Amino acid sequence: LFATQAGGDPIKKAESIKEIVTSIAQIPDPVKRSVYIQETSSLLKIAENVLLSELNKVLIKERRKTQTDRTRDPEESPIETIPESKEPLKIDAQGMVELQERETIRLLLNFAEKEVDENTLSDFFIRELDDVTLTNPVYSKIYEDFKTGVSKGKIPNSDYFIQHGSEEVKRTVTDLITMRYDTSKHWGDKYKIHFPKDDQLVNELALSNVLRLKFRFVQKLMEDNLQKVKRAENSGSWEDLDQALLAQAGLKEAEQGLAKMLGIVIAR
Repeated sequence: LFATQAGGDPIKKAESIKEIVTSIAQIPDPVKRSVYIQETSSLLKIAENVLLSELNKVLIKERRKTQTDRTRDPEESPIETIPESKEPLKIDAQGMVELQERETIRLLLNFAEKEVDENTLSDFFIRELDDVTLTNPVYSKIYEDFKTGVSKGKIPNSDYFIQHGSEEVKRTVTDLITMRYDTSKHWGDKYKIHFPKDDQLVNELALSNVLRLKFRFVQKLMEDNLQKVKRAENSGSWEDLDQALLAQAGLKEAEQGLAKMLGIVIAR
């Protein structure tokens, strides 16, 4: 919403970034703050280090304000800032993959029969993710049931999984069919502010999710392949090293292609 409102106005964009970073600073867990910073960097197309610098300023300012307002407890732990670095922060590649897998299943459970690209969303996902294997076992089981249902001409719904799924599947499905947020009608009636609902954005959400899932999956493959590079270097196996480096170059090219489609700036 901030990105849309700012448009091409650099002043509005700067103000929006400051508001977003101030909100992120309220999150007590530094790991979660880091993940939100990464996503903000992707969505607003601004370098992570710039956001981290601004975040740390906010955190330090809040800490100084607290110290001024009251005598600091000597046993109180200092607030944990995120270290800035010239190198990109190391991400939890597997965790990011599973976040996108979760969004894939959420969209299927809620909008499987909605039209996307002249097909149903379930057909669209099965076609576009033909070369992707979900890594989380629960999400994979739900996805495979969708594929089986579609092949038989009967798309499963949430009731099917709640009745026939394992306890873990039931918990996951129940969580994912619950509305993520709801807004007061007064926002529209009184303030004339209207938020688009997910069912109005299915096309955009479906395409973005496919690209993001593949992007995160490629990053995970790159991380795994780097371990092969290190093992080959340590063992002195030059043939294996050449193969691993060649694979890494191909994965990097795929990552850059997907990043360009998503409008994400990544290190070369």
